[in-house]
Order: sequence, then structure tokens, then C-alpha cells
Amino acid sequence: MKIEKGIPIPTHRKNYDYEFMRNLEIGDSFVVETRYLAANCMNWGTRNMKGWEFVSKKTDSPSGIRVWRIK
Repeated sequence: MKIEKGIPIPTHRKNYDYEFMRNLEIGDSFVVETRYLAANCMNWGTRNMKGWEFVSKKTDSPSGIRVWRIK
């Protein structure tokens, strides 16, 4: 096996800006494209906005996943 040095690590993550979530009030919702992105948003909100809770549900239309702030 050959060891190589100096090969950059590929970046496959997208840097999303979740700061818009600070403006959510209880009952507000938004739509994201994938369940992965919905989970990321809910995790960010739970970690950064203490006491907040979220729920998500696949929408009937092909637009994606809707995320609600519930607490």
C-alpha cells in the first residue's frame, strides 16, 4: 500500500445558513427538500435555541419535508 501526503480532503458538505430559524414562533413552519436537511435544521434548532422543539412531516406535494416549531 502506498502512503500519499498532501492530498486535500474533499468537501462534500454544504454549509447551510440556519440563522433564519431564530425568527420562528411556535406554530411557524418551513419546507426543505430532503429529510436529511430537515433533520439538520431540527438538530441545529434544538442545540442553539434551548427549549425549542420541532416536528417534521413529508408533504403531499413533491416539494419536500415541512418542519414546524412546536415548543
